Amino acid sequence: MLALDGTDPITALRDAINARELDTAADPAAVLDWRLDPTGQHSAGPGPLAWTPGLPTNTDSIDPATLAPVRARQQIVAELATQISDTTRTWTPATAPRWARTLLSAEPELLADLAIWRAGLHIPDTDHRPTGPTRHTAIEAVHQQQLQRRILENDADTRQPQHQWAATVDRIDPRITTDPAWPIIATHIDNAAHTRPDIEQQLTHAAQQRPLPDEMPAAALWARLEIDDTDSTHPPEPQPEPEPRPEPEPGDTAPQPHEPEPTGWDIADAINAAALNNHTEYDHNPDEYDPYDQQLPDTGPEIDW
Repeated sequence: MLALDGTDPITALRDAINARELDTAADPAAVLDWRLDPTGQHSAGPGPLAWTPGLPTNTDSIDPATLAPVRARQQIVAELATQISDTTRTWTPATAPRWARTLLSAEPELLADLAIWRAGLHIPDTDHRPTGPTRHTAIEAVHQQQLQRRILENDADTRQPQHQWAATVDRIDPRITTDPAWPIIATHIDNAAHTRPDIEQQLTHAAQQRPLPDEMPAAALWARLEIDDTDSTHPPEPQPEPEPRPEPEPGDTAPQPHEPEPTGWDIADAINAAALNNHTEYDHNPDEYDPYDQQLPDTGPEIDW
């Protein structure tokens, strides 16, 4: 990258080595990389995502046959990021991944940036930490810290469920709000309260069954309520009444078309409803919905961002 940008790489490396000693470094190569480019972009220009390196600033010396597929891949990454951002704006408590449900009321840009970050680094939805595991590459670590600061600013909003329900659970057990899972549990409680007006009494009764554990008391309390995810995401939609079976006219002996039994009518109604609503397999399990699982077109040699 240094050579492509017009810098003598041998001279730059020699200067980095001579800057100060390397004997005490656990990873001398990483130290030299940092000395060559403290920004963490590995001596490259900005990439299609905030934490990815891109092409060098000066591309005049790059073979056009090499440059074209790299630029094409950058364009694909940018387009996929836009698609992910658009998808997050359609999420509801029923369709959003678990990690995102406590952030649905946050600014849309924060939720979109987190979704793009997770998709770009292949963080599975089973990891409920909004930014996933700690990153150690310099440019990734800086971006992760920025995202975490934005999350903390959002958490300071007193309208968040973890703040609205804090006083309630503090009366039950002050340790509940110290559970790292409390923001997620508070969102579940808030959603369940729409269909269970006695949720506070249920929480108190569940806590009185036996002492809550020292580790993850909020998660333990929620598990005792035995409320499934569908109850804590949205109220059930009313189902239309099945149409009455046609009755034959008195004296009408003409053969009638075969009519299914009552059970058959229910099945037929369910099939028709599914067809009309264009349901997919994801409708039955929101956690399996993955808006990031997209195949990239083949645009040339694989590029390691």
